[in-house]
Amino acid sequence: MIAHLSGVLLRKSQDEQRVIVDVGGLGYEVLLPAFVMRALEDKREGEPIDLEIYYHVSERQPRPTLIGFSRPHERAFFEKLIQVEDIGPIKAARALTLSISTIARAIEDDDVRTLRRLDGIGERTAHKIVATLRGRVAAEALLRDEGFVSAAPQSIKT
Repeated sequence: MIAHLSGVLLRKSQDEQRVIVDVGGLGYEVLLPAFVMRALEDKREGEPIDLEIYYHVSERQPRPTLIGFSRPHERAFFEKLIQVEDIGPIKAARALTLSISTIARAIEDDDVRTLRRLDGIGERTAHKIVATLRGRVAAEALLRDEGFVSAAPQSIKT
């Protein structure tokens, strides 16, 4: 199984939300959720890249699929999301158009309206997401783009 790729960005395809990462002369095609693709907007071909990988093999697909994330907690959230009935890895990757923290807050707040904004997620599926994951994504709801937010305010020294 492939869990992490560290190499050089060979190619980006914004339309298909895919990148090709060259690792020691092998090019790995990686599907990226929209929020990860946006985070890599400034990354140019030929620059180093590190991705956390979810490796997916399906009987219905002729080849394995690699789904990439910038950080381990993003992949962990994705792995929770695919536990929801009727949400497979490809559908989940395409649905992640908002940040992990925004989606997690919507789940914790029972905000079906926000969840319906995700690609491919309708009313029924949004309710399934809340029913399955509410109470299990509270930590992700505290995330900022760069990581976890401290639960307690920090004192400011002047």
